Amino acid sequence: MKKTFLMVLGIAASSTLFAQTQQQAEAGRALYGARCATCHGVDLGGSEAPQLSGVNFMAAWGTRSSRELITYIQASMPPGTNKLGEQDALNAASFVLAANGVAPGAQALVADTNFVIRSRGNGRPAMPV
Repeated sequence: MKKTFLMVLGIAASSTLFAQTQQQAEAGRALYGARCATCHGVDLGGSEAPQLSGVNFMAAWGTRSSRELITYIQASMPPGTNKLGEQDALNAASFVLAANGVAPGAQALVADTNFVIRSRGNGRPAMPV
């Protein structure tokens, strides 16, 4: 009984520990509009670059981790030499995660946050896009 209680408590706690904050998602929205929307589309639907929300995003990223997404954004976006810094990458990832159903919470998304995207997201926005 005690092990079961602790396991349930740990699972319940983990669902709030790995969420981004609303402030991060909003900062990510502003950054996305300024630095990402030209290639990925204003509605994250893709144009020159892949779709960042919905079924196609979840097919490509759903089984990958939030840490992989953050690392990829920081190392690769935008293409060229003017890459995003750590905080901008975290904010951009927060916005993309929120656009895919990961609800903002009380804990900030940090570089070592690590959860499988599909475990928290469903491909439908948790906040208006």
